Amino acid sequence: MSFGQHLKIELFNKTGYDLDSVSIGNEGFVKIKKDSSVVIRGCKEIAMMGGLPIGTANGKIYEKKRDARLIGICGTGNKRVRKGYFKFEIIMVDGENGYRLFYQSHKKVKHKKV
Repeated sequence: MSFGQHLKIELFNKTGYDLDSVSIGNEGFVKIKKDSSVVIRGCKEIAMMGGLPIGTANGKIYEKKRDARLIGICGTGNKRVRKGYFKFEIIMVDGENGYRLFYQSHKKVKHKKV
C-alpha cells in the first residue's frame, strides 16, 4: 500500500481494558475500547527503533494505577518515519508500582476454517 507522503498508524488495544487519551507522535488523543483498534492519521512523523515506536505507549486506564516512574530511553539507532502504514498493538504490563503500556508488532489473527 502506498500513501504518498502520509503516515497512518493503526493501534490495537490488547490490554484487556478500555484506553483513554491514547496518542502517538503528538497526535491522536483518542479512546480505544478493549479488543478494538483505531487508525490515527495526520501524524507528521514518529521516531522508531527496531520497527517499533520509541518509548512507552501513551494512554490511560481509569480502573488501574499507572506506574509514574521514569524509564530511561536510549535514542541510539532511531529513525524518523514520515510515510507508510504501520500497525502496532498496545499491551499492558502490570507491576507492583502500577501498569505500563508498551508497543509490540501487530500479530495477524488466523481464522480457523470450519
